[in-house]
Amino acid sequence: SAEMTSGYSNEACASPQSLTVNTNGSGSGSVPITPPGTTVASGSTYTGYHASTSTVAVTAAASAGSGFAQWAGDCTGTGACNVAMSADRTVTATFVPFGLTAVNPNLGTAGLTKAVTLTGTGFNPPGGPGTTAVAIGSTLATSVTVVDDTTITATFPAMAAGTYNVTVTNLLCATGSVPFTYSPPPTLASLTPTAGAAGQSRAMSAQWATRPRHAGSQSARQL
Repeated sequence: SAEMTSGYSNEACASPQSLTVNTNGSGSGSVPITPPGTTVASGSTYTGYHASTSTVAVTAAASAGSGFAQWAGDCTGTGACNVAMSADRTVTATFVPFGLTAVNPNLGTAGLTKAVTLTGTGFNPPGGPGTTAVAIGSTLATSVTVVDDTTITATFPAMAAGTYNVTVTNLLCATGSVPFTYSPPPTLASLTPTAGAAGQSRAMSAQWATRPRHAGSQSARQL
């Protein structure tokens, strides 16, 4: 009898492998999965089957007010991940709250540096903050220290008078902005009286050509 051969390979009939994609954390976001071209929202799980010779791309997209902290399972780090489906795979994306809420103090004097404390959330995420940058406008702050998940200390550089947006950037992405204002330095117009007896205190009144922030005239004592 004649021997017959098939044009099909057994490899094409290999058992598919399962891919499970979970989301975790108190933040929000989504995970697009290609193929099949679906998206997993926070709090949801995807389970699908893929050919053992295929590769599935998963990416993480944080919602506003959140950041993508890290992958776990068969993906690591914080970048996009290509999952080789040579075996069953499980991937977990963790999203955490991330934002800047306040800068204290929020005022400085033009031409002078200013030490500040920034408060918010997500400054020290589970995977670590990586390189943390604090910017005021387009200028980077110096002496940036991540104290904990909610606190950063930094020094703002000497800047021209005006209001600038302050942002924080780390591995999670970039926060929304909080304003910081540099006021012009005060200029004294007159001082009354202009003289006093040596060794005696005396009440004086200052009039400002350029007023200090939140002040019009103020009293001083001469010793």
